Formats: sequence, C-alpha cells, structure tokens
Amino acid sequence: MKKIILVYIPFILVLPLIPLLPDAQSKTIQSFVISITNNEFSPDTLKVAIGDNVTFEWEIPSFGHNVVQVDDEISINYNGGFRSGPPEDAGTKFQIPTEYFTTNITLYYVCEPHAITSSMIGKIIVGEGSPEVDDDNSAQLVFWIILGSFTALIAGGFIYAVKKNQQPMVVKKEIEDIENDGNPEN
Repeated sequence: MKKIILVYIPFILVLPLIPLLPDAQSKTIQSFVISITNNEFSPDTLKVAIGDNVTFEWEIPSFGHNVVQVDDEISINYNGGFRSGPPEDAGTKFQIPTEYFTTNITLYYVCEPHAITSSMIGKIIVGEGSPEVDDDNSAQLVFWIILGSFTALIAGGFIYAVKKNQQPMVVKKEIEDIENDGNPEN
C-alpha cells in the first residue's frame, strides 16, 4: 500500500499546476484584411501574430491589381513566394497561405503593374518580424575592405622589392643622387 501511495504523490502534487501551463490551443487566431483600392494598399504596413492570417480584398475587381511577394522594401520583382495571380485575373480576394505565418518574419509585397508608378508596396510584420539590415554598416565594411586591399597591395610591392635585393624606385633614385654628390649628370 505504501508503494502505491508513493507512486501517486507526484501526480497529486502536479495536478493543481496543470491550469498554469500555457495552452497552445487557447490562442485565438485573428484574421486581417488589406484593402486594395485607388492604387494603394490599406493598411500598407500590418503587424500580426504568428498563426494569424491575412486576406487581400479588391474593392474594384477589374482595376488591374495583384499582390506578389518581393525580397525587401525596395524590390519590385516577384521572388517566388506568394502571388495572387496576374493582374487581369486577380479576382476579389486572396488569402496568403498559412505557412507564411509560422515564424517571425517580415513579408514584403507589391502590385506588379503599380509598384513603380503608384508606389503600391507594403509589408506584413509577423511576430517580431525579420531582423533589420543596417545598410550604413555594409557600406563601411566595403570601404574598409577596399582600403585594406589597397594597403596590402602597396606593402606587397615593397616586400617584393626588398626580397629581390632591389630598392624601391624612389629610394633607388635618391641613393643614386647621393652617390653622384647630388649631381644627376655625373
């Protein structure tokens, strides 16, 4: 009898804690709508939770709009991600497939015919979104790589000259001038 009680004691102690555990099923999935009208997305920036869903709705279906995923906020070319179809066949609604809302990511999208002329671009921030890329640091990195390469090239030329028992061009000319008592014609 003591063995049976000892086996049940841990379960009895844990049972009151079960309601405190997070319940993945209790999260309410929300649905969001992005309207497409007058050559704009409304809203053009949307923040949603992981697991939510987003539908685009055309207010005027025959207006020649579509929705395509692009790589970033300055891209205008379809990247192979979600796509509502060609502008002339877009329909009245397009729901982005749910697999795009399973992780922290920022989804960028455009209307292909109006991305440039009407700035029809937008983004959906899922969860925490994608980490931002700091373009200033990348420009500085390129500068330092070029400067370092140039410095290495110059240093390499001097090392090569020394190893060949030759003086670098400028030093050799100065030595010749000294040997000729400063008179280059001797």
